[in-house]
Amino acid sequence: MTVPRHDSGELAGFDDEFGIDPEPRQRDKPGPGEHSARTERKYVDVLEVTRSLSSTLNVTKLLNNVVDGIIRVTKCERGFLYLKRPDGTFLRHIGRTAERMDDDQGDISQTIVNRVVEQGKPFIEPDLQRVDDLNSGSIHKHAIRSAICLPLVYKDEFIGVIYADSHFVVPDVLESDHSILEAFAAQAAVAIENARQHGELRSSRNILEEQNISLRKQLSKEFVFSGMVSKSKEMLEVFETVEKIASHDINVMITGESGTGKELMARAIHERSSRSEHNFETVNCAGIPEGLVESILFGHAKGAFTGADQDKRGVFEIADGGTLFLDEIGDMPLLIQPKILRALQDGEVRRVGEERVRNVDVRIVSATHVDLSRAVAEGKFRQDLYFRLNAAKVSLPALADRREDIVPLSEFFLRRYAEERNEPLATLSRGAREVLLAHSWPGNIRELKSAIEWGIVFQDDNHQIHSDQLRRFFRQGGPEEARIGGIEDGMTLKSKLLEYEERLIRESLMQNNFNITSTAKVLEISRQQLHNKIKKYRISTRHE
Repeated sequence: MTVPRHDSGELAGFDDEFGIDPEPRQRDKPGPGEHSARTERKYVDVLEVTRSLSSTLNVTKLLNNVVDGIIRVTKCERGFLYLKRPDGTFLRHIGRTAERMDDDQGDISQTIVNRVVEQGKPFIEPDLQRVDDLNSGSIHKHAIRSAICLPLVYKDEFIGVIYADSHFVVPDVLESDHSILEAFAAQAAVAIENARQHGELRSSRNILEEQNISLRKQLSKEFVFSGMVSKSKEMLEVFETVEKIASHDINVMITGESGTGKELMARAIHERSSRSEHNFETVNCAGIPEGLVESILFGHAKGAFTGADQDKRGVFEIADGGTLFLDEIGDMPLLIQPKILRALQDGEVRRVGEERVRNVDVRIVSATHVDLSRAVAEGKFRQDLYFRLNAAKVSLPALADRREDIVPLSEFFLRRYAEERNEPLATLSRGAREVLLAHSWPGNIRELKSAIEWGIVFQDDNHQIHSDQLRRFFRQGGPEEARIGGIEDGMTLKSKLLEYEERLIRESLMQNNFNITSTAKVLEISRQQLHNKIKKYRISTRHE
């Protein structure tokens, strides 16, 4: 590095605050009065610099203040600051000139720095020509005439050095001034370490806060994600996948057994996308008569067929700008599939009985419980449409494969039922939990929800659901058969009628918010008769 020299022997452009007058390279020694004035001024400089060091905890700003301070106090041309790294080496952090310009060249006397590091003592020399063993090497090469290097020590630990030099003799740096410079270095070390610790503390706090936020997010994912409840690793991975793909405007295919929550997942994707302010429309492709599929999807013109007494938009138009969920897409008629493909490729639909082409912008989320790749191989589903729909895939595991979610899901359904009906919260007995955990769940979450609702109907006076009622639900084949009730061994007509009567009274009470008068009216019996039967079956009337 070649440090800029001033051929005129003067320093140009120095700020007045540094108190440097353009002078020849060596100035006459000051007289006693002048020396006293310089010392006093130096104390003032140190005091002001110290204030600047204590005024900030920003490490970068502080290090700049330290280097600017050593230049101001010593009247040198430039200054550098080196800090010790954990491995024992020193890294230069700041290099500045008196004009507060960055000095990135860093051609300093490494010999002087090494001497200070080894001895731990300051090096202060206003005229290096007086030091025989230093008047060579980089000092001679770069014409360094004055140099100051101060150790930075904090609680007996060497943390770095401050270095300053000039191309001229600096008479301000006198023997009597050394204590001032050492005081400055000590204050700088304290300020640097305080700023470091503050930065580390702030960083630790930020990290801790990020961890807490992450933990809160993780815990929230373990319970509710857009109406879906899970704490299993498999479902949490699904939730993370949905979070990532939702914001990307690509079509998504959801696979999984019936009852695993595919529509809820599709809605979660919509809610987390840029289309969330627009419509979310749902079509169950398996539940539409084949002759009406095209009209429902694309709409129809008035008079297009018998019963078409007015123009009607299809779901593609209704979902324009939003998301269309095509459930059980594998049941889509083969003849309709090319028109869906056109809507996806070209963004165009045509209503039945109309020639006009309408533009639509729809994101498709589809769902199926069948193997569409096999359907493609068998010629039952178009390959090009399959690839269009399957830009991203989400696979929902069966409830039997995530048994750790059974109890949390059950408790979620219990809470939601109580909140919606404004009723006391029902709970599961230990036996009821064991029954739920032992079941195979062929109907997945949909079956679990039905089982919980059935159990609520038959909860005891303490609002607890017991194992016997849940076993009865499963033994009788699910909600529909349990509603009617199967015939068990040894069951008489009388016992069957009593069982049915009890169930009917319980359900009627719940449907009428436990209002005795309304329930009696629905059952077409008197209030007294209803009271007698409630007592007979030990039914809780907590809302009476």
